[in-house]
Amino acid sequence: MEPFAIAFAAGVSTKLADSLKPPYDNVFGVIYGILNGILSFYAFPIVLGTTLGVYIAGKIDKASHRVGTAALLFISVFSPKNHLLVFPFAAIASYLDEKLPVRITLPLTILLLSPFIGWDYVLLLLAWDVGYNLTSYIFSLPPLQSK
Repeated sequence: MEPFAIAFAAGVSTKLADSLKPPYDNVFGVIYGILNGILSFYAFPIVLGTTLGVYIAGKIDKASHRVGTAALLFISVFSPKNHLLVFPFAAIASYLDEKLPVRITLPLTILLLSPFIGWDYVLLLLAWDVGYNLTSYIFSLPPLQSK
């Protein structure tokens, strides 16, 4: 259960780093970097492949994302390097997700690879996406009005 909670929290903190203004975005950048770095111990090729794809797509464009990416890369140096053949697929799929109007390429790629690499990767990606998209939805709601 712990890796899925980490994945969910990593998705939430990544979206908060996207949505908040300085200095709060930088705080959540560090948090998401640490959480995604820890997540790399469970899903190294997806975490690092996704990071590379997002970087190539030009989406690591704020200080909070650069700080988060630095923390992620530092921590991931110590993670086990399993299923490395998944890495290029995750990088390409992540890049395409950033360029296409619907982000479905990475989840479909990991789903298609899951019989070979395990279903945990699908569930970890799902937990991360739920955290990210739920936070995105909450930020899209109109603010509460006081009377």
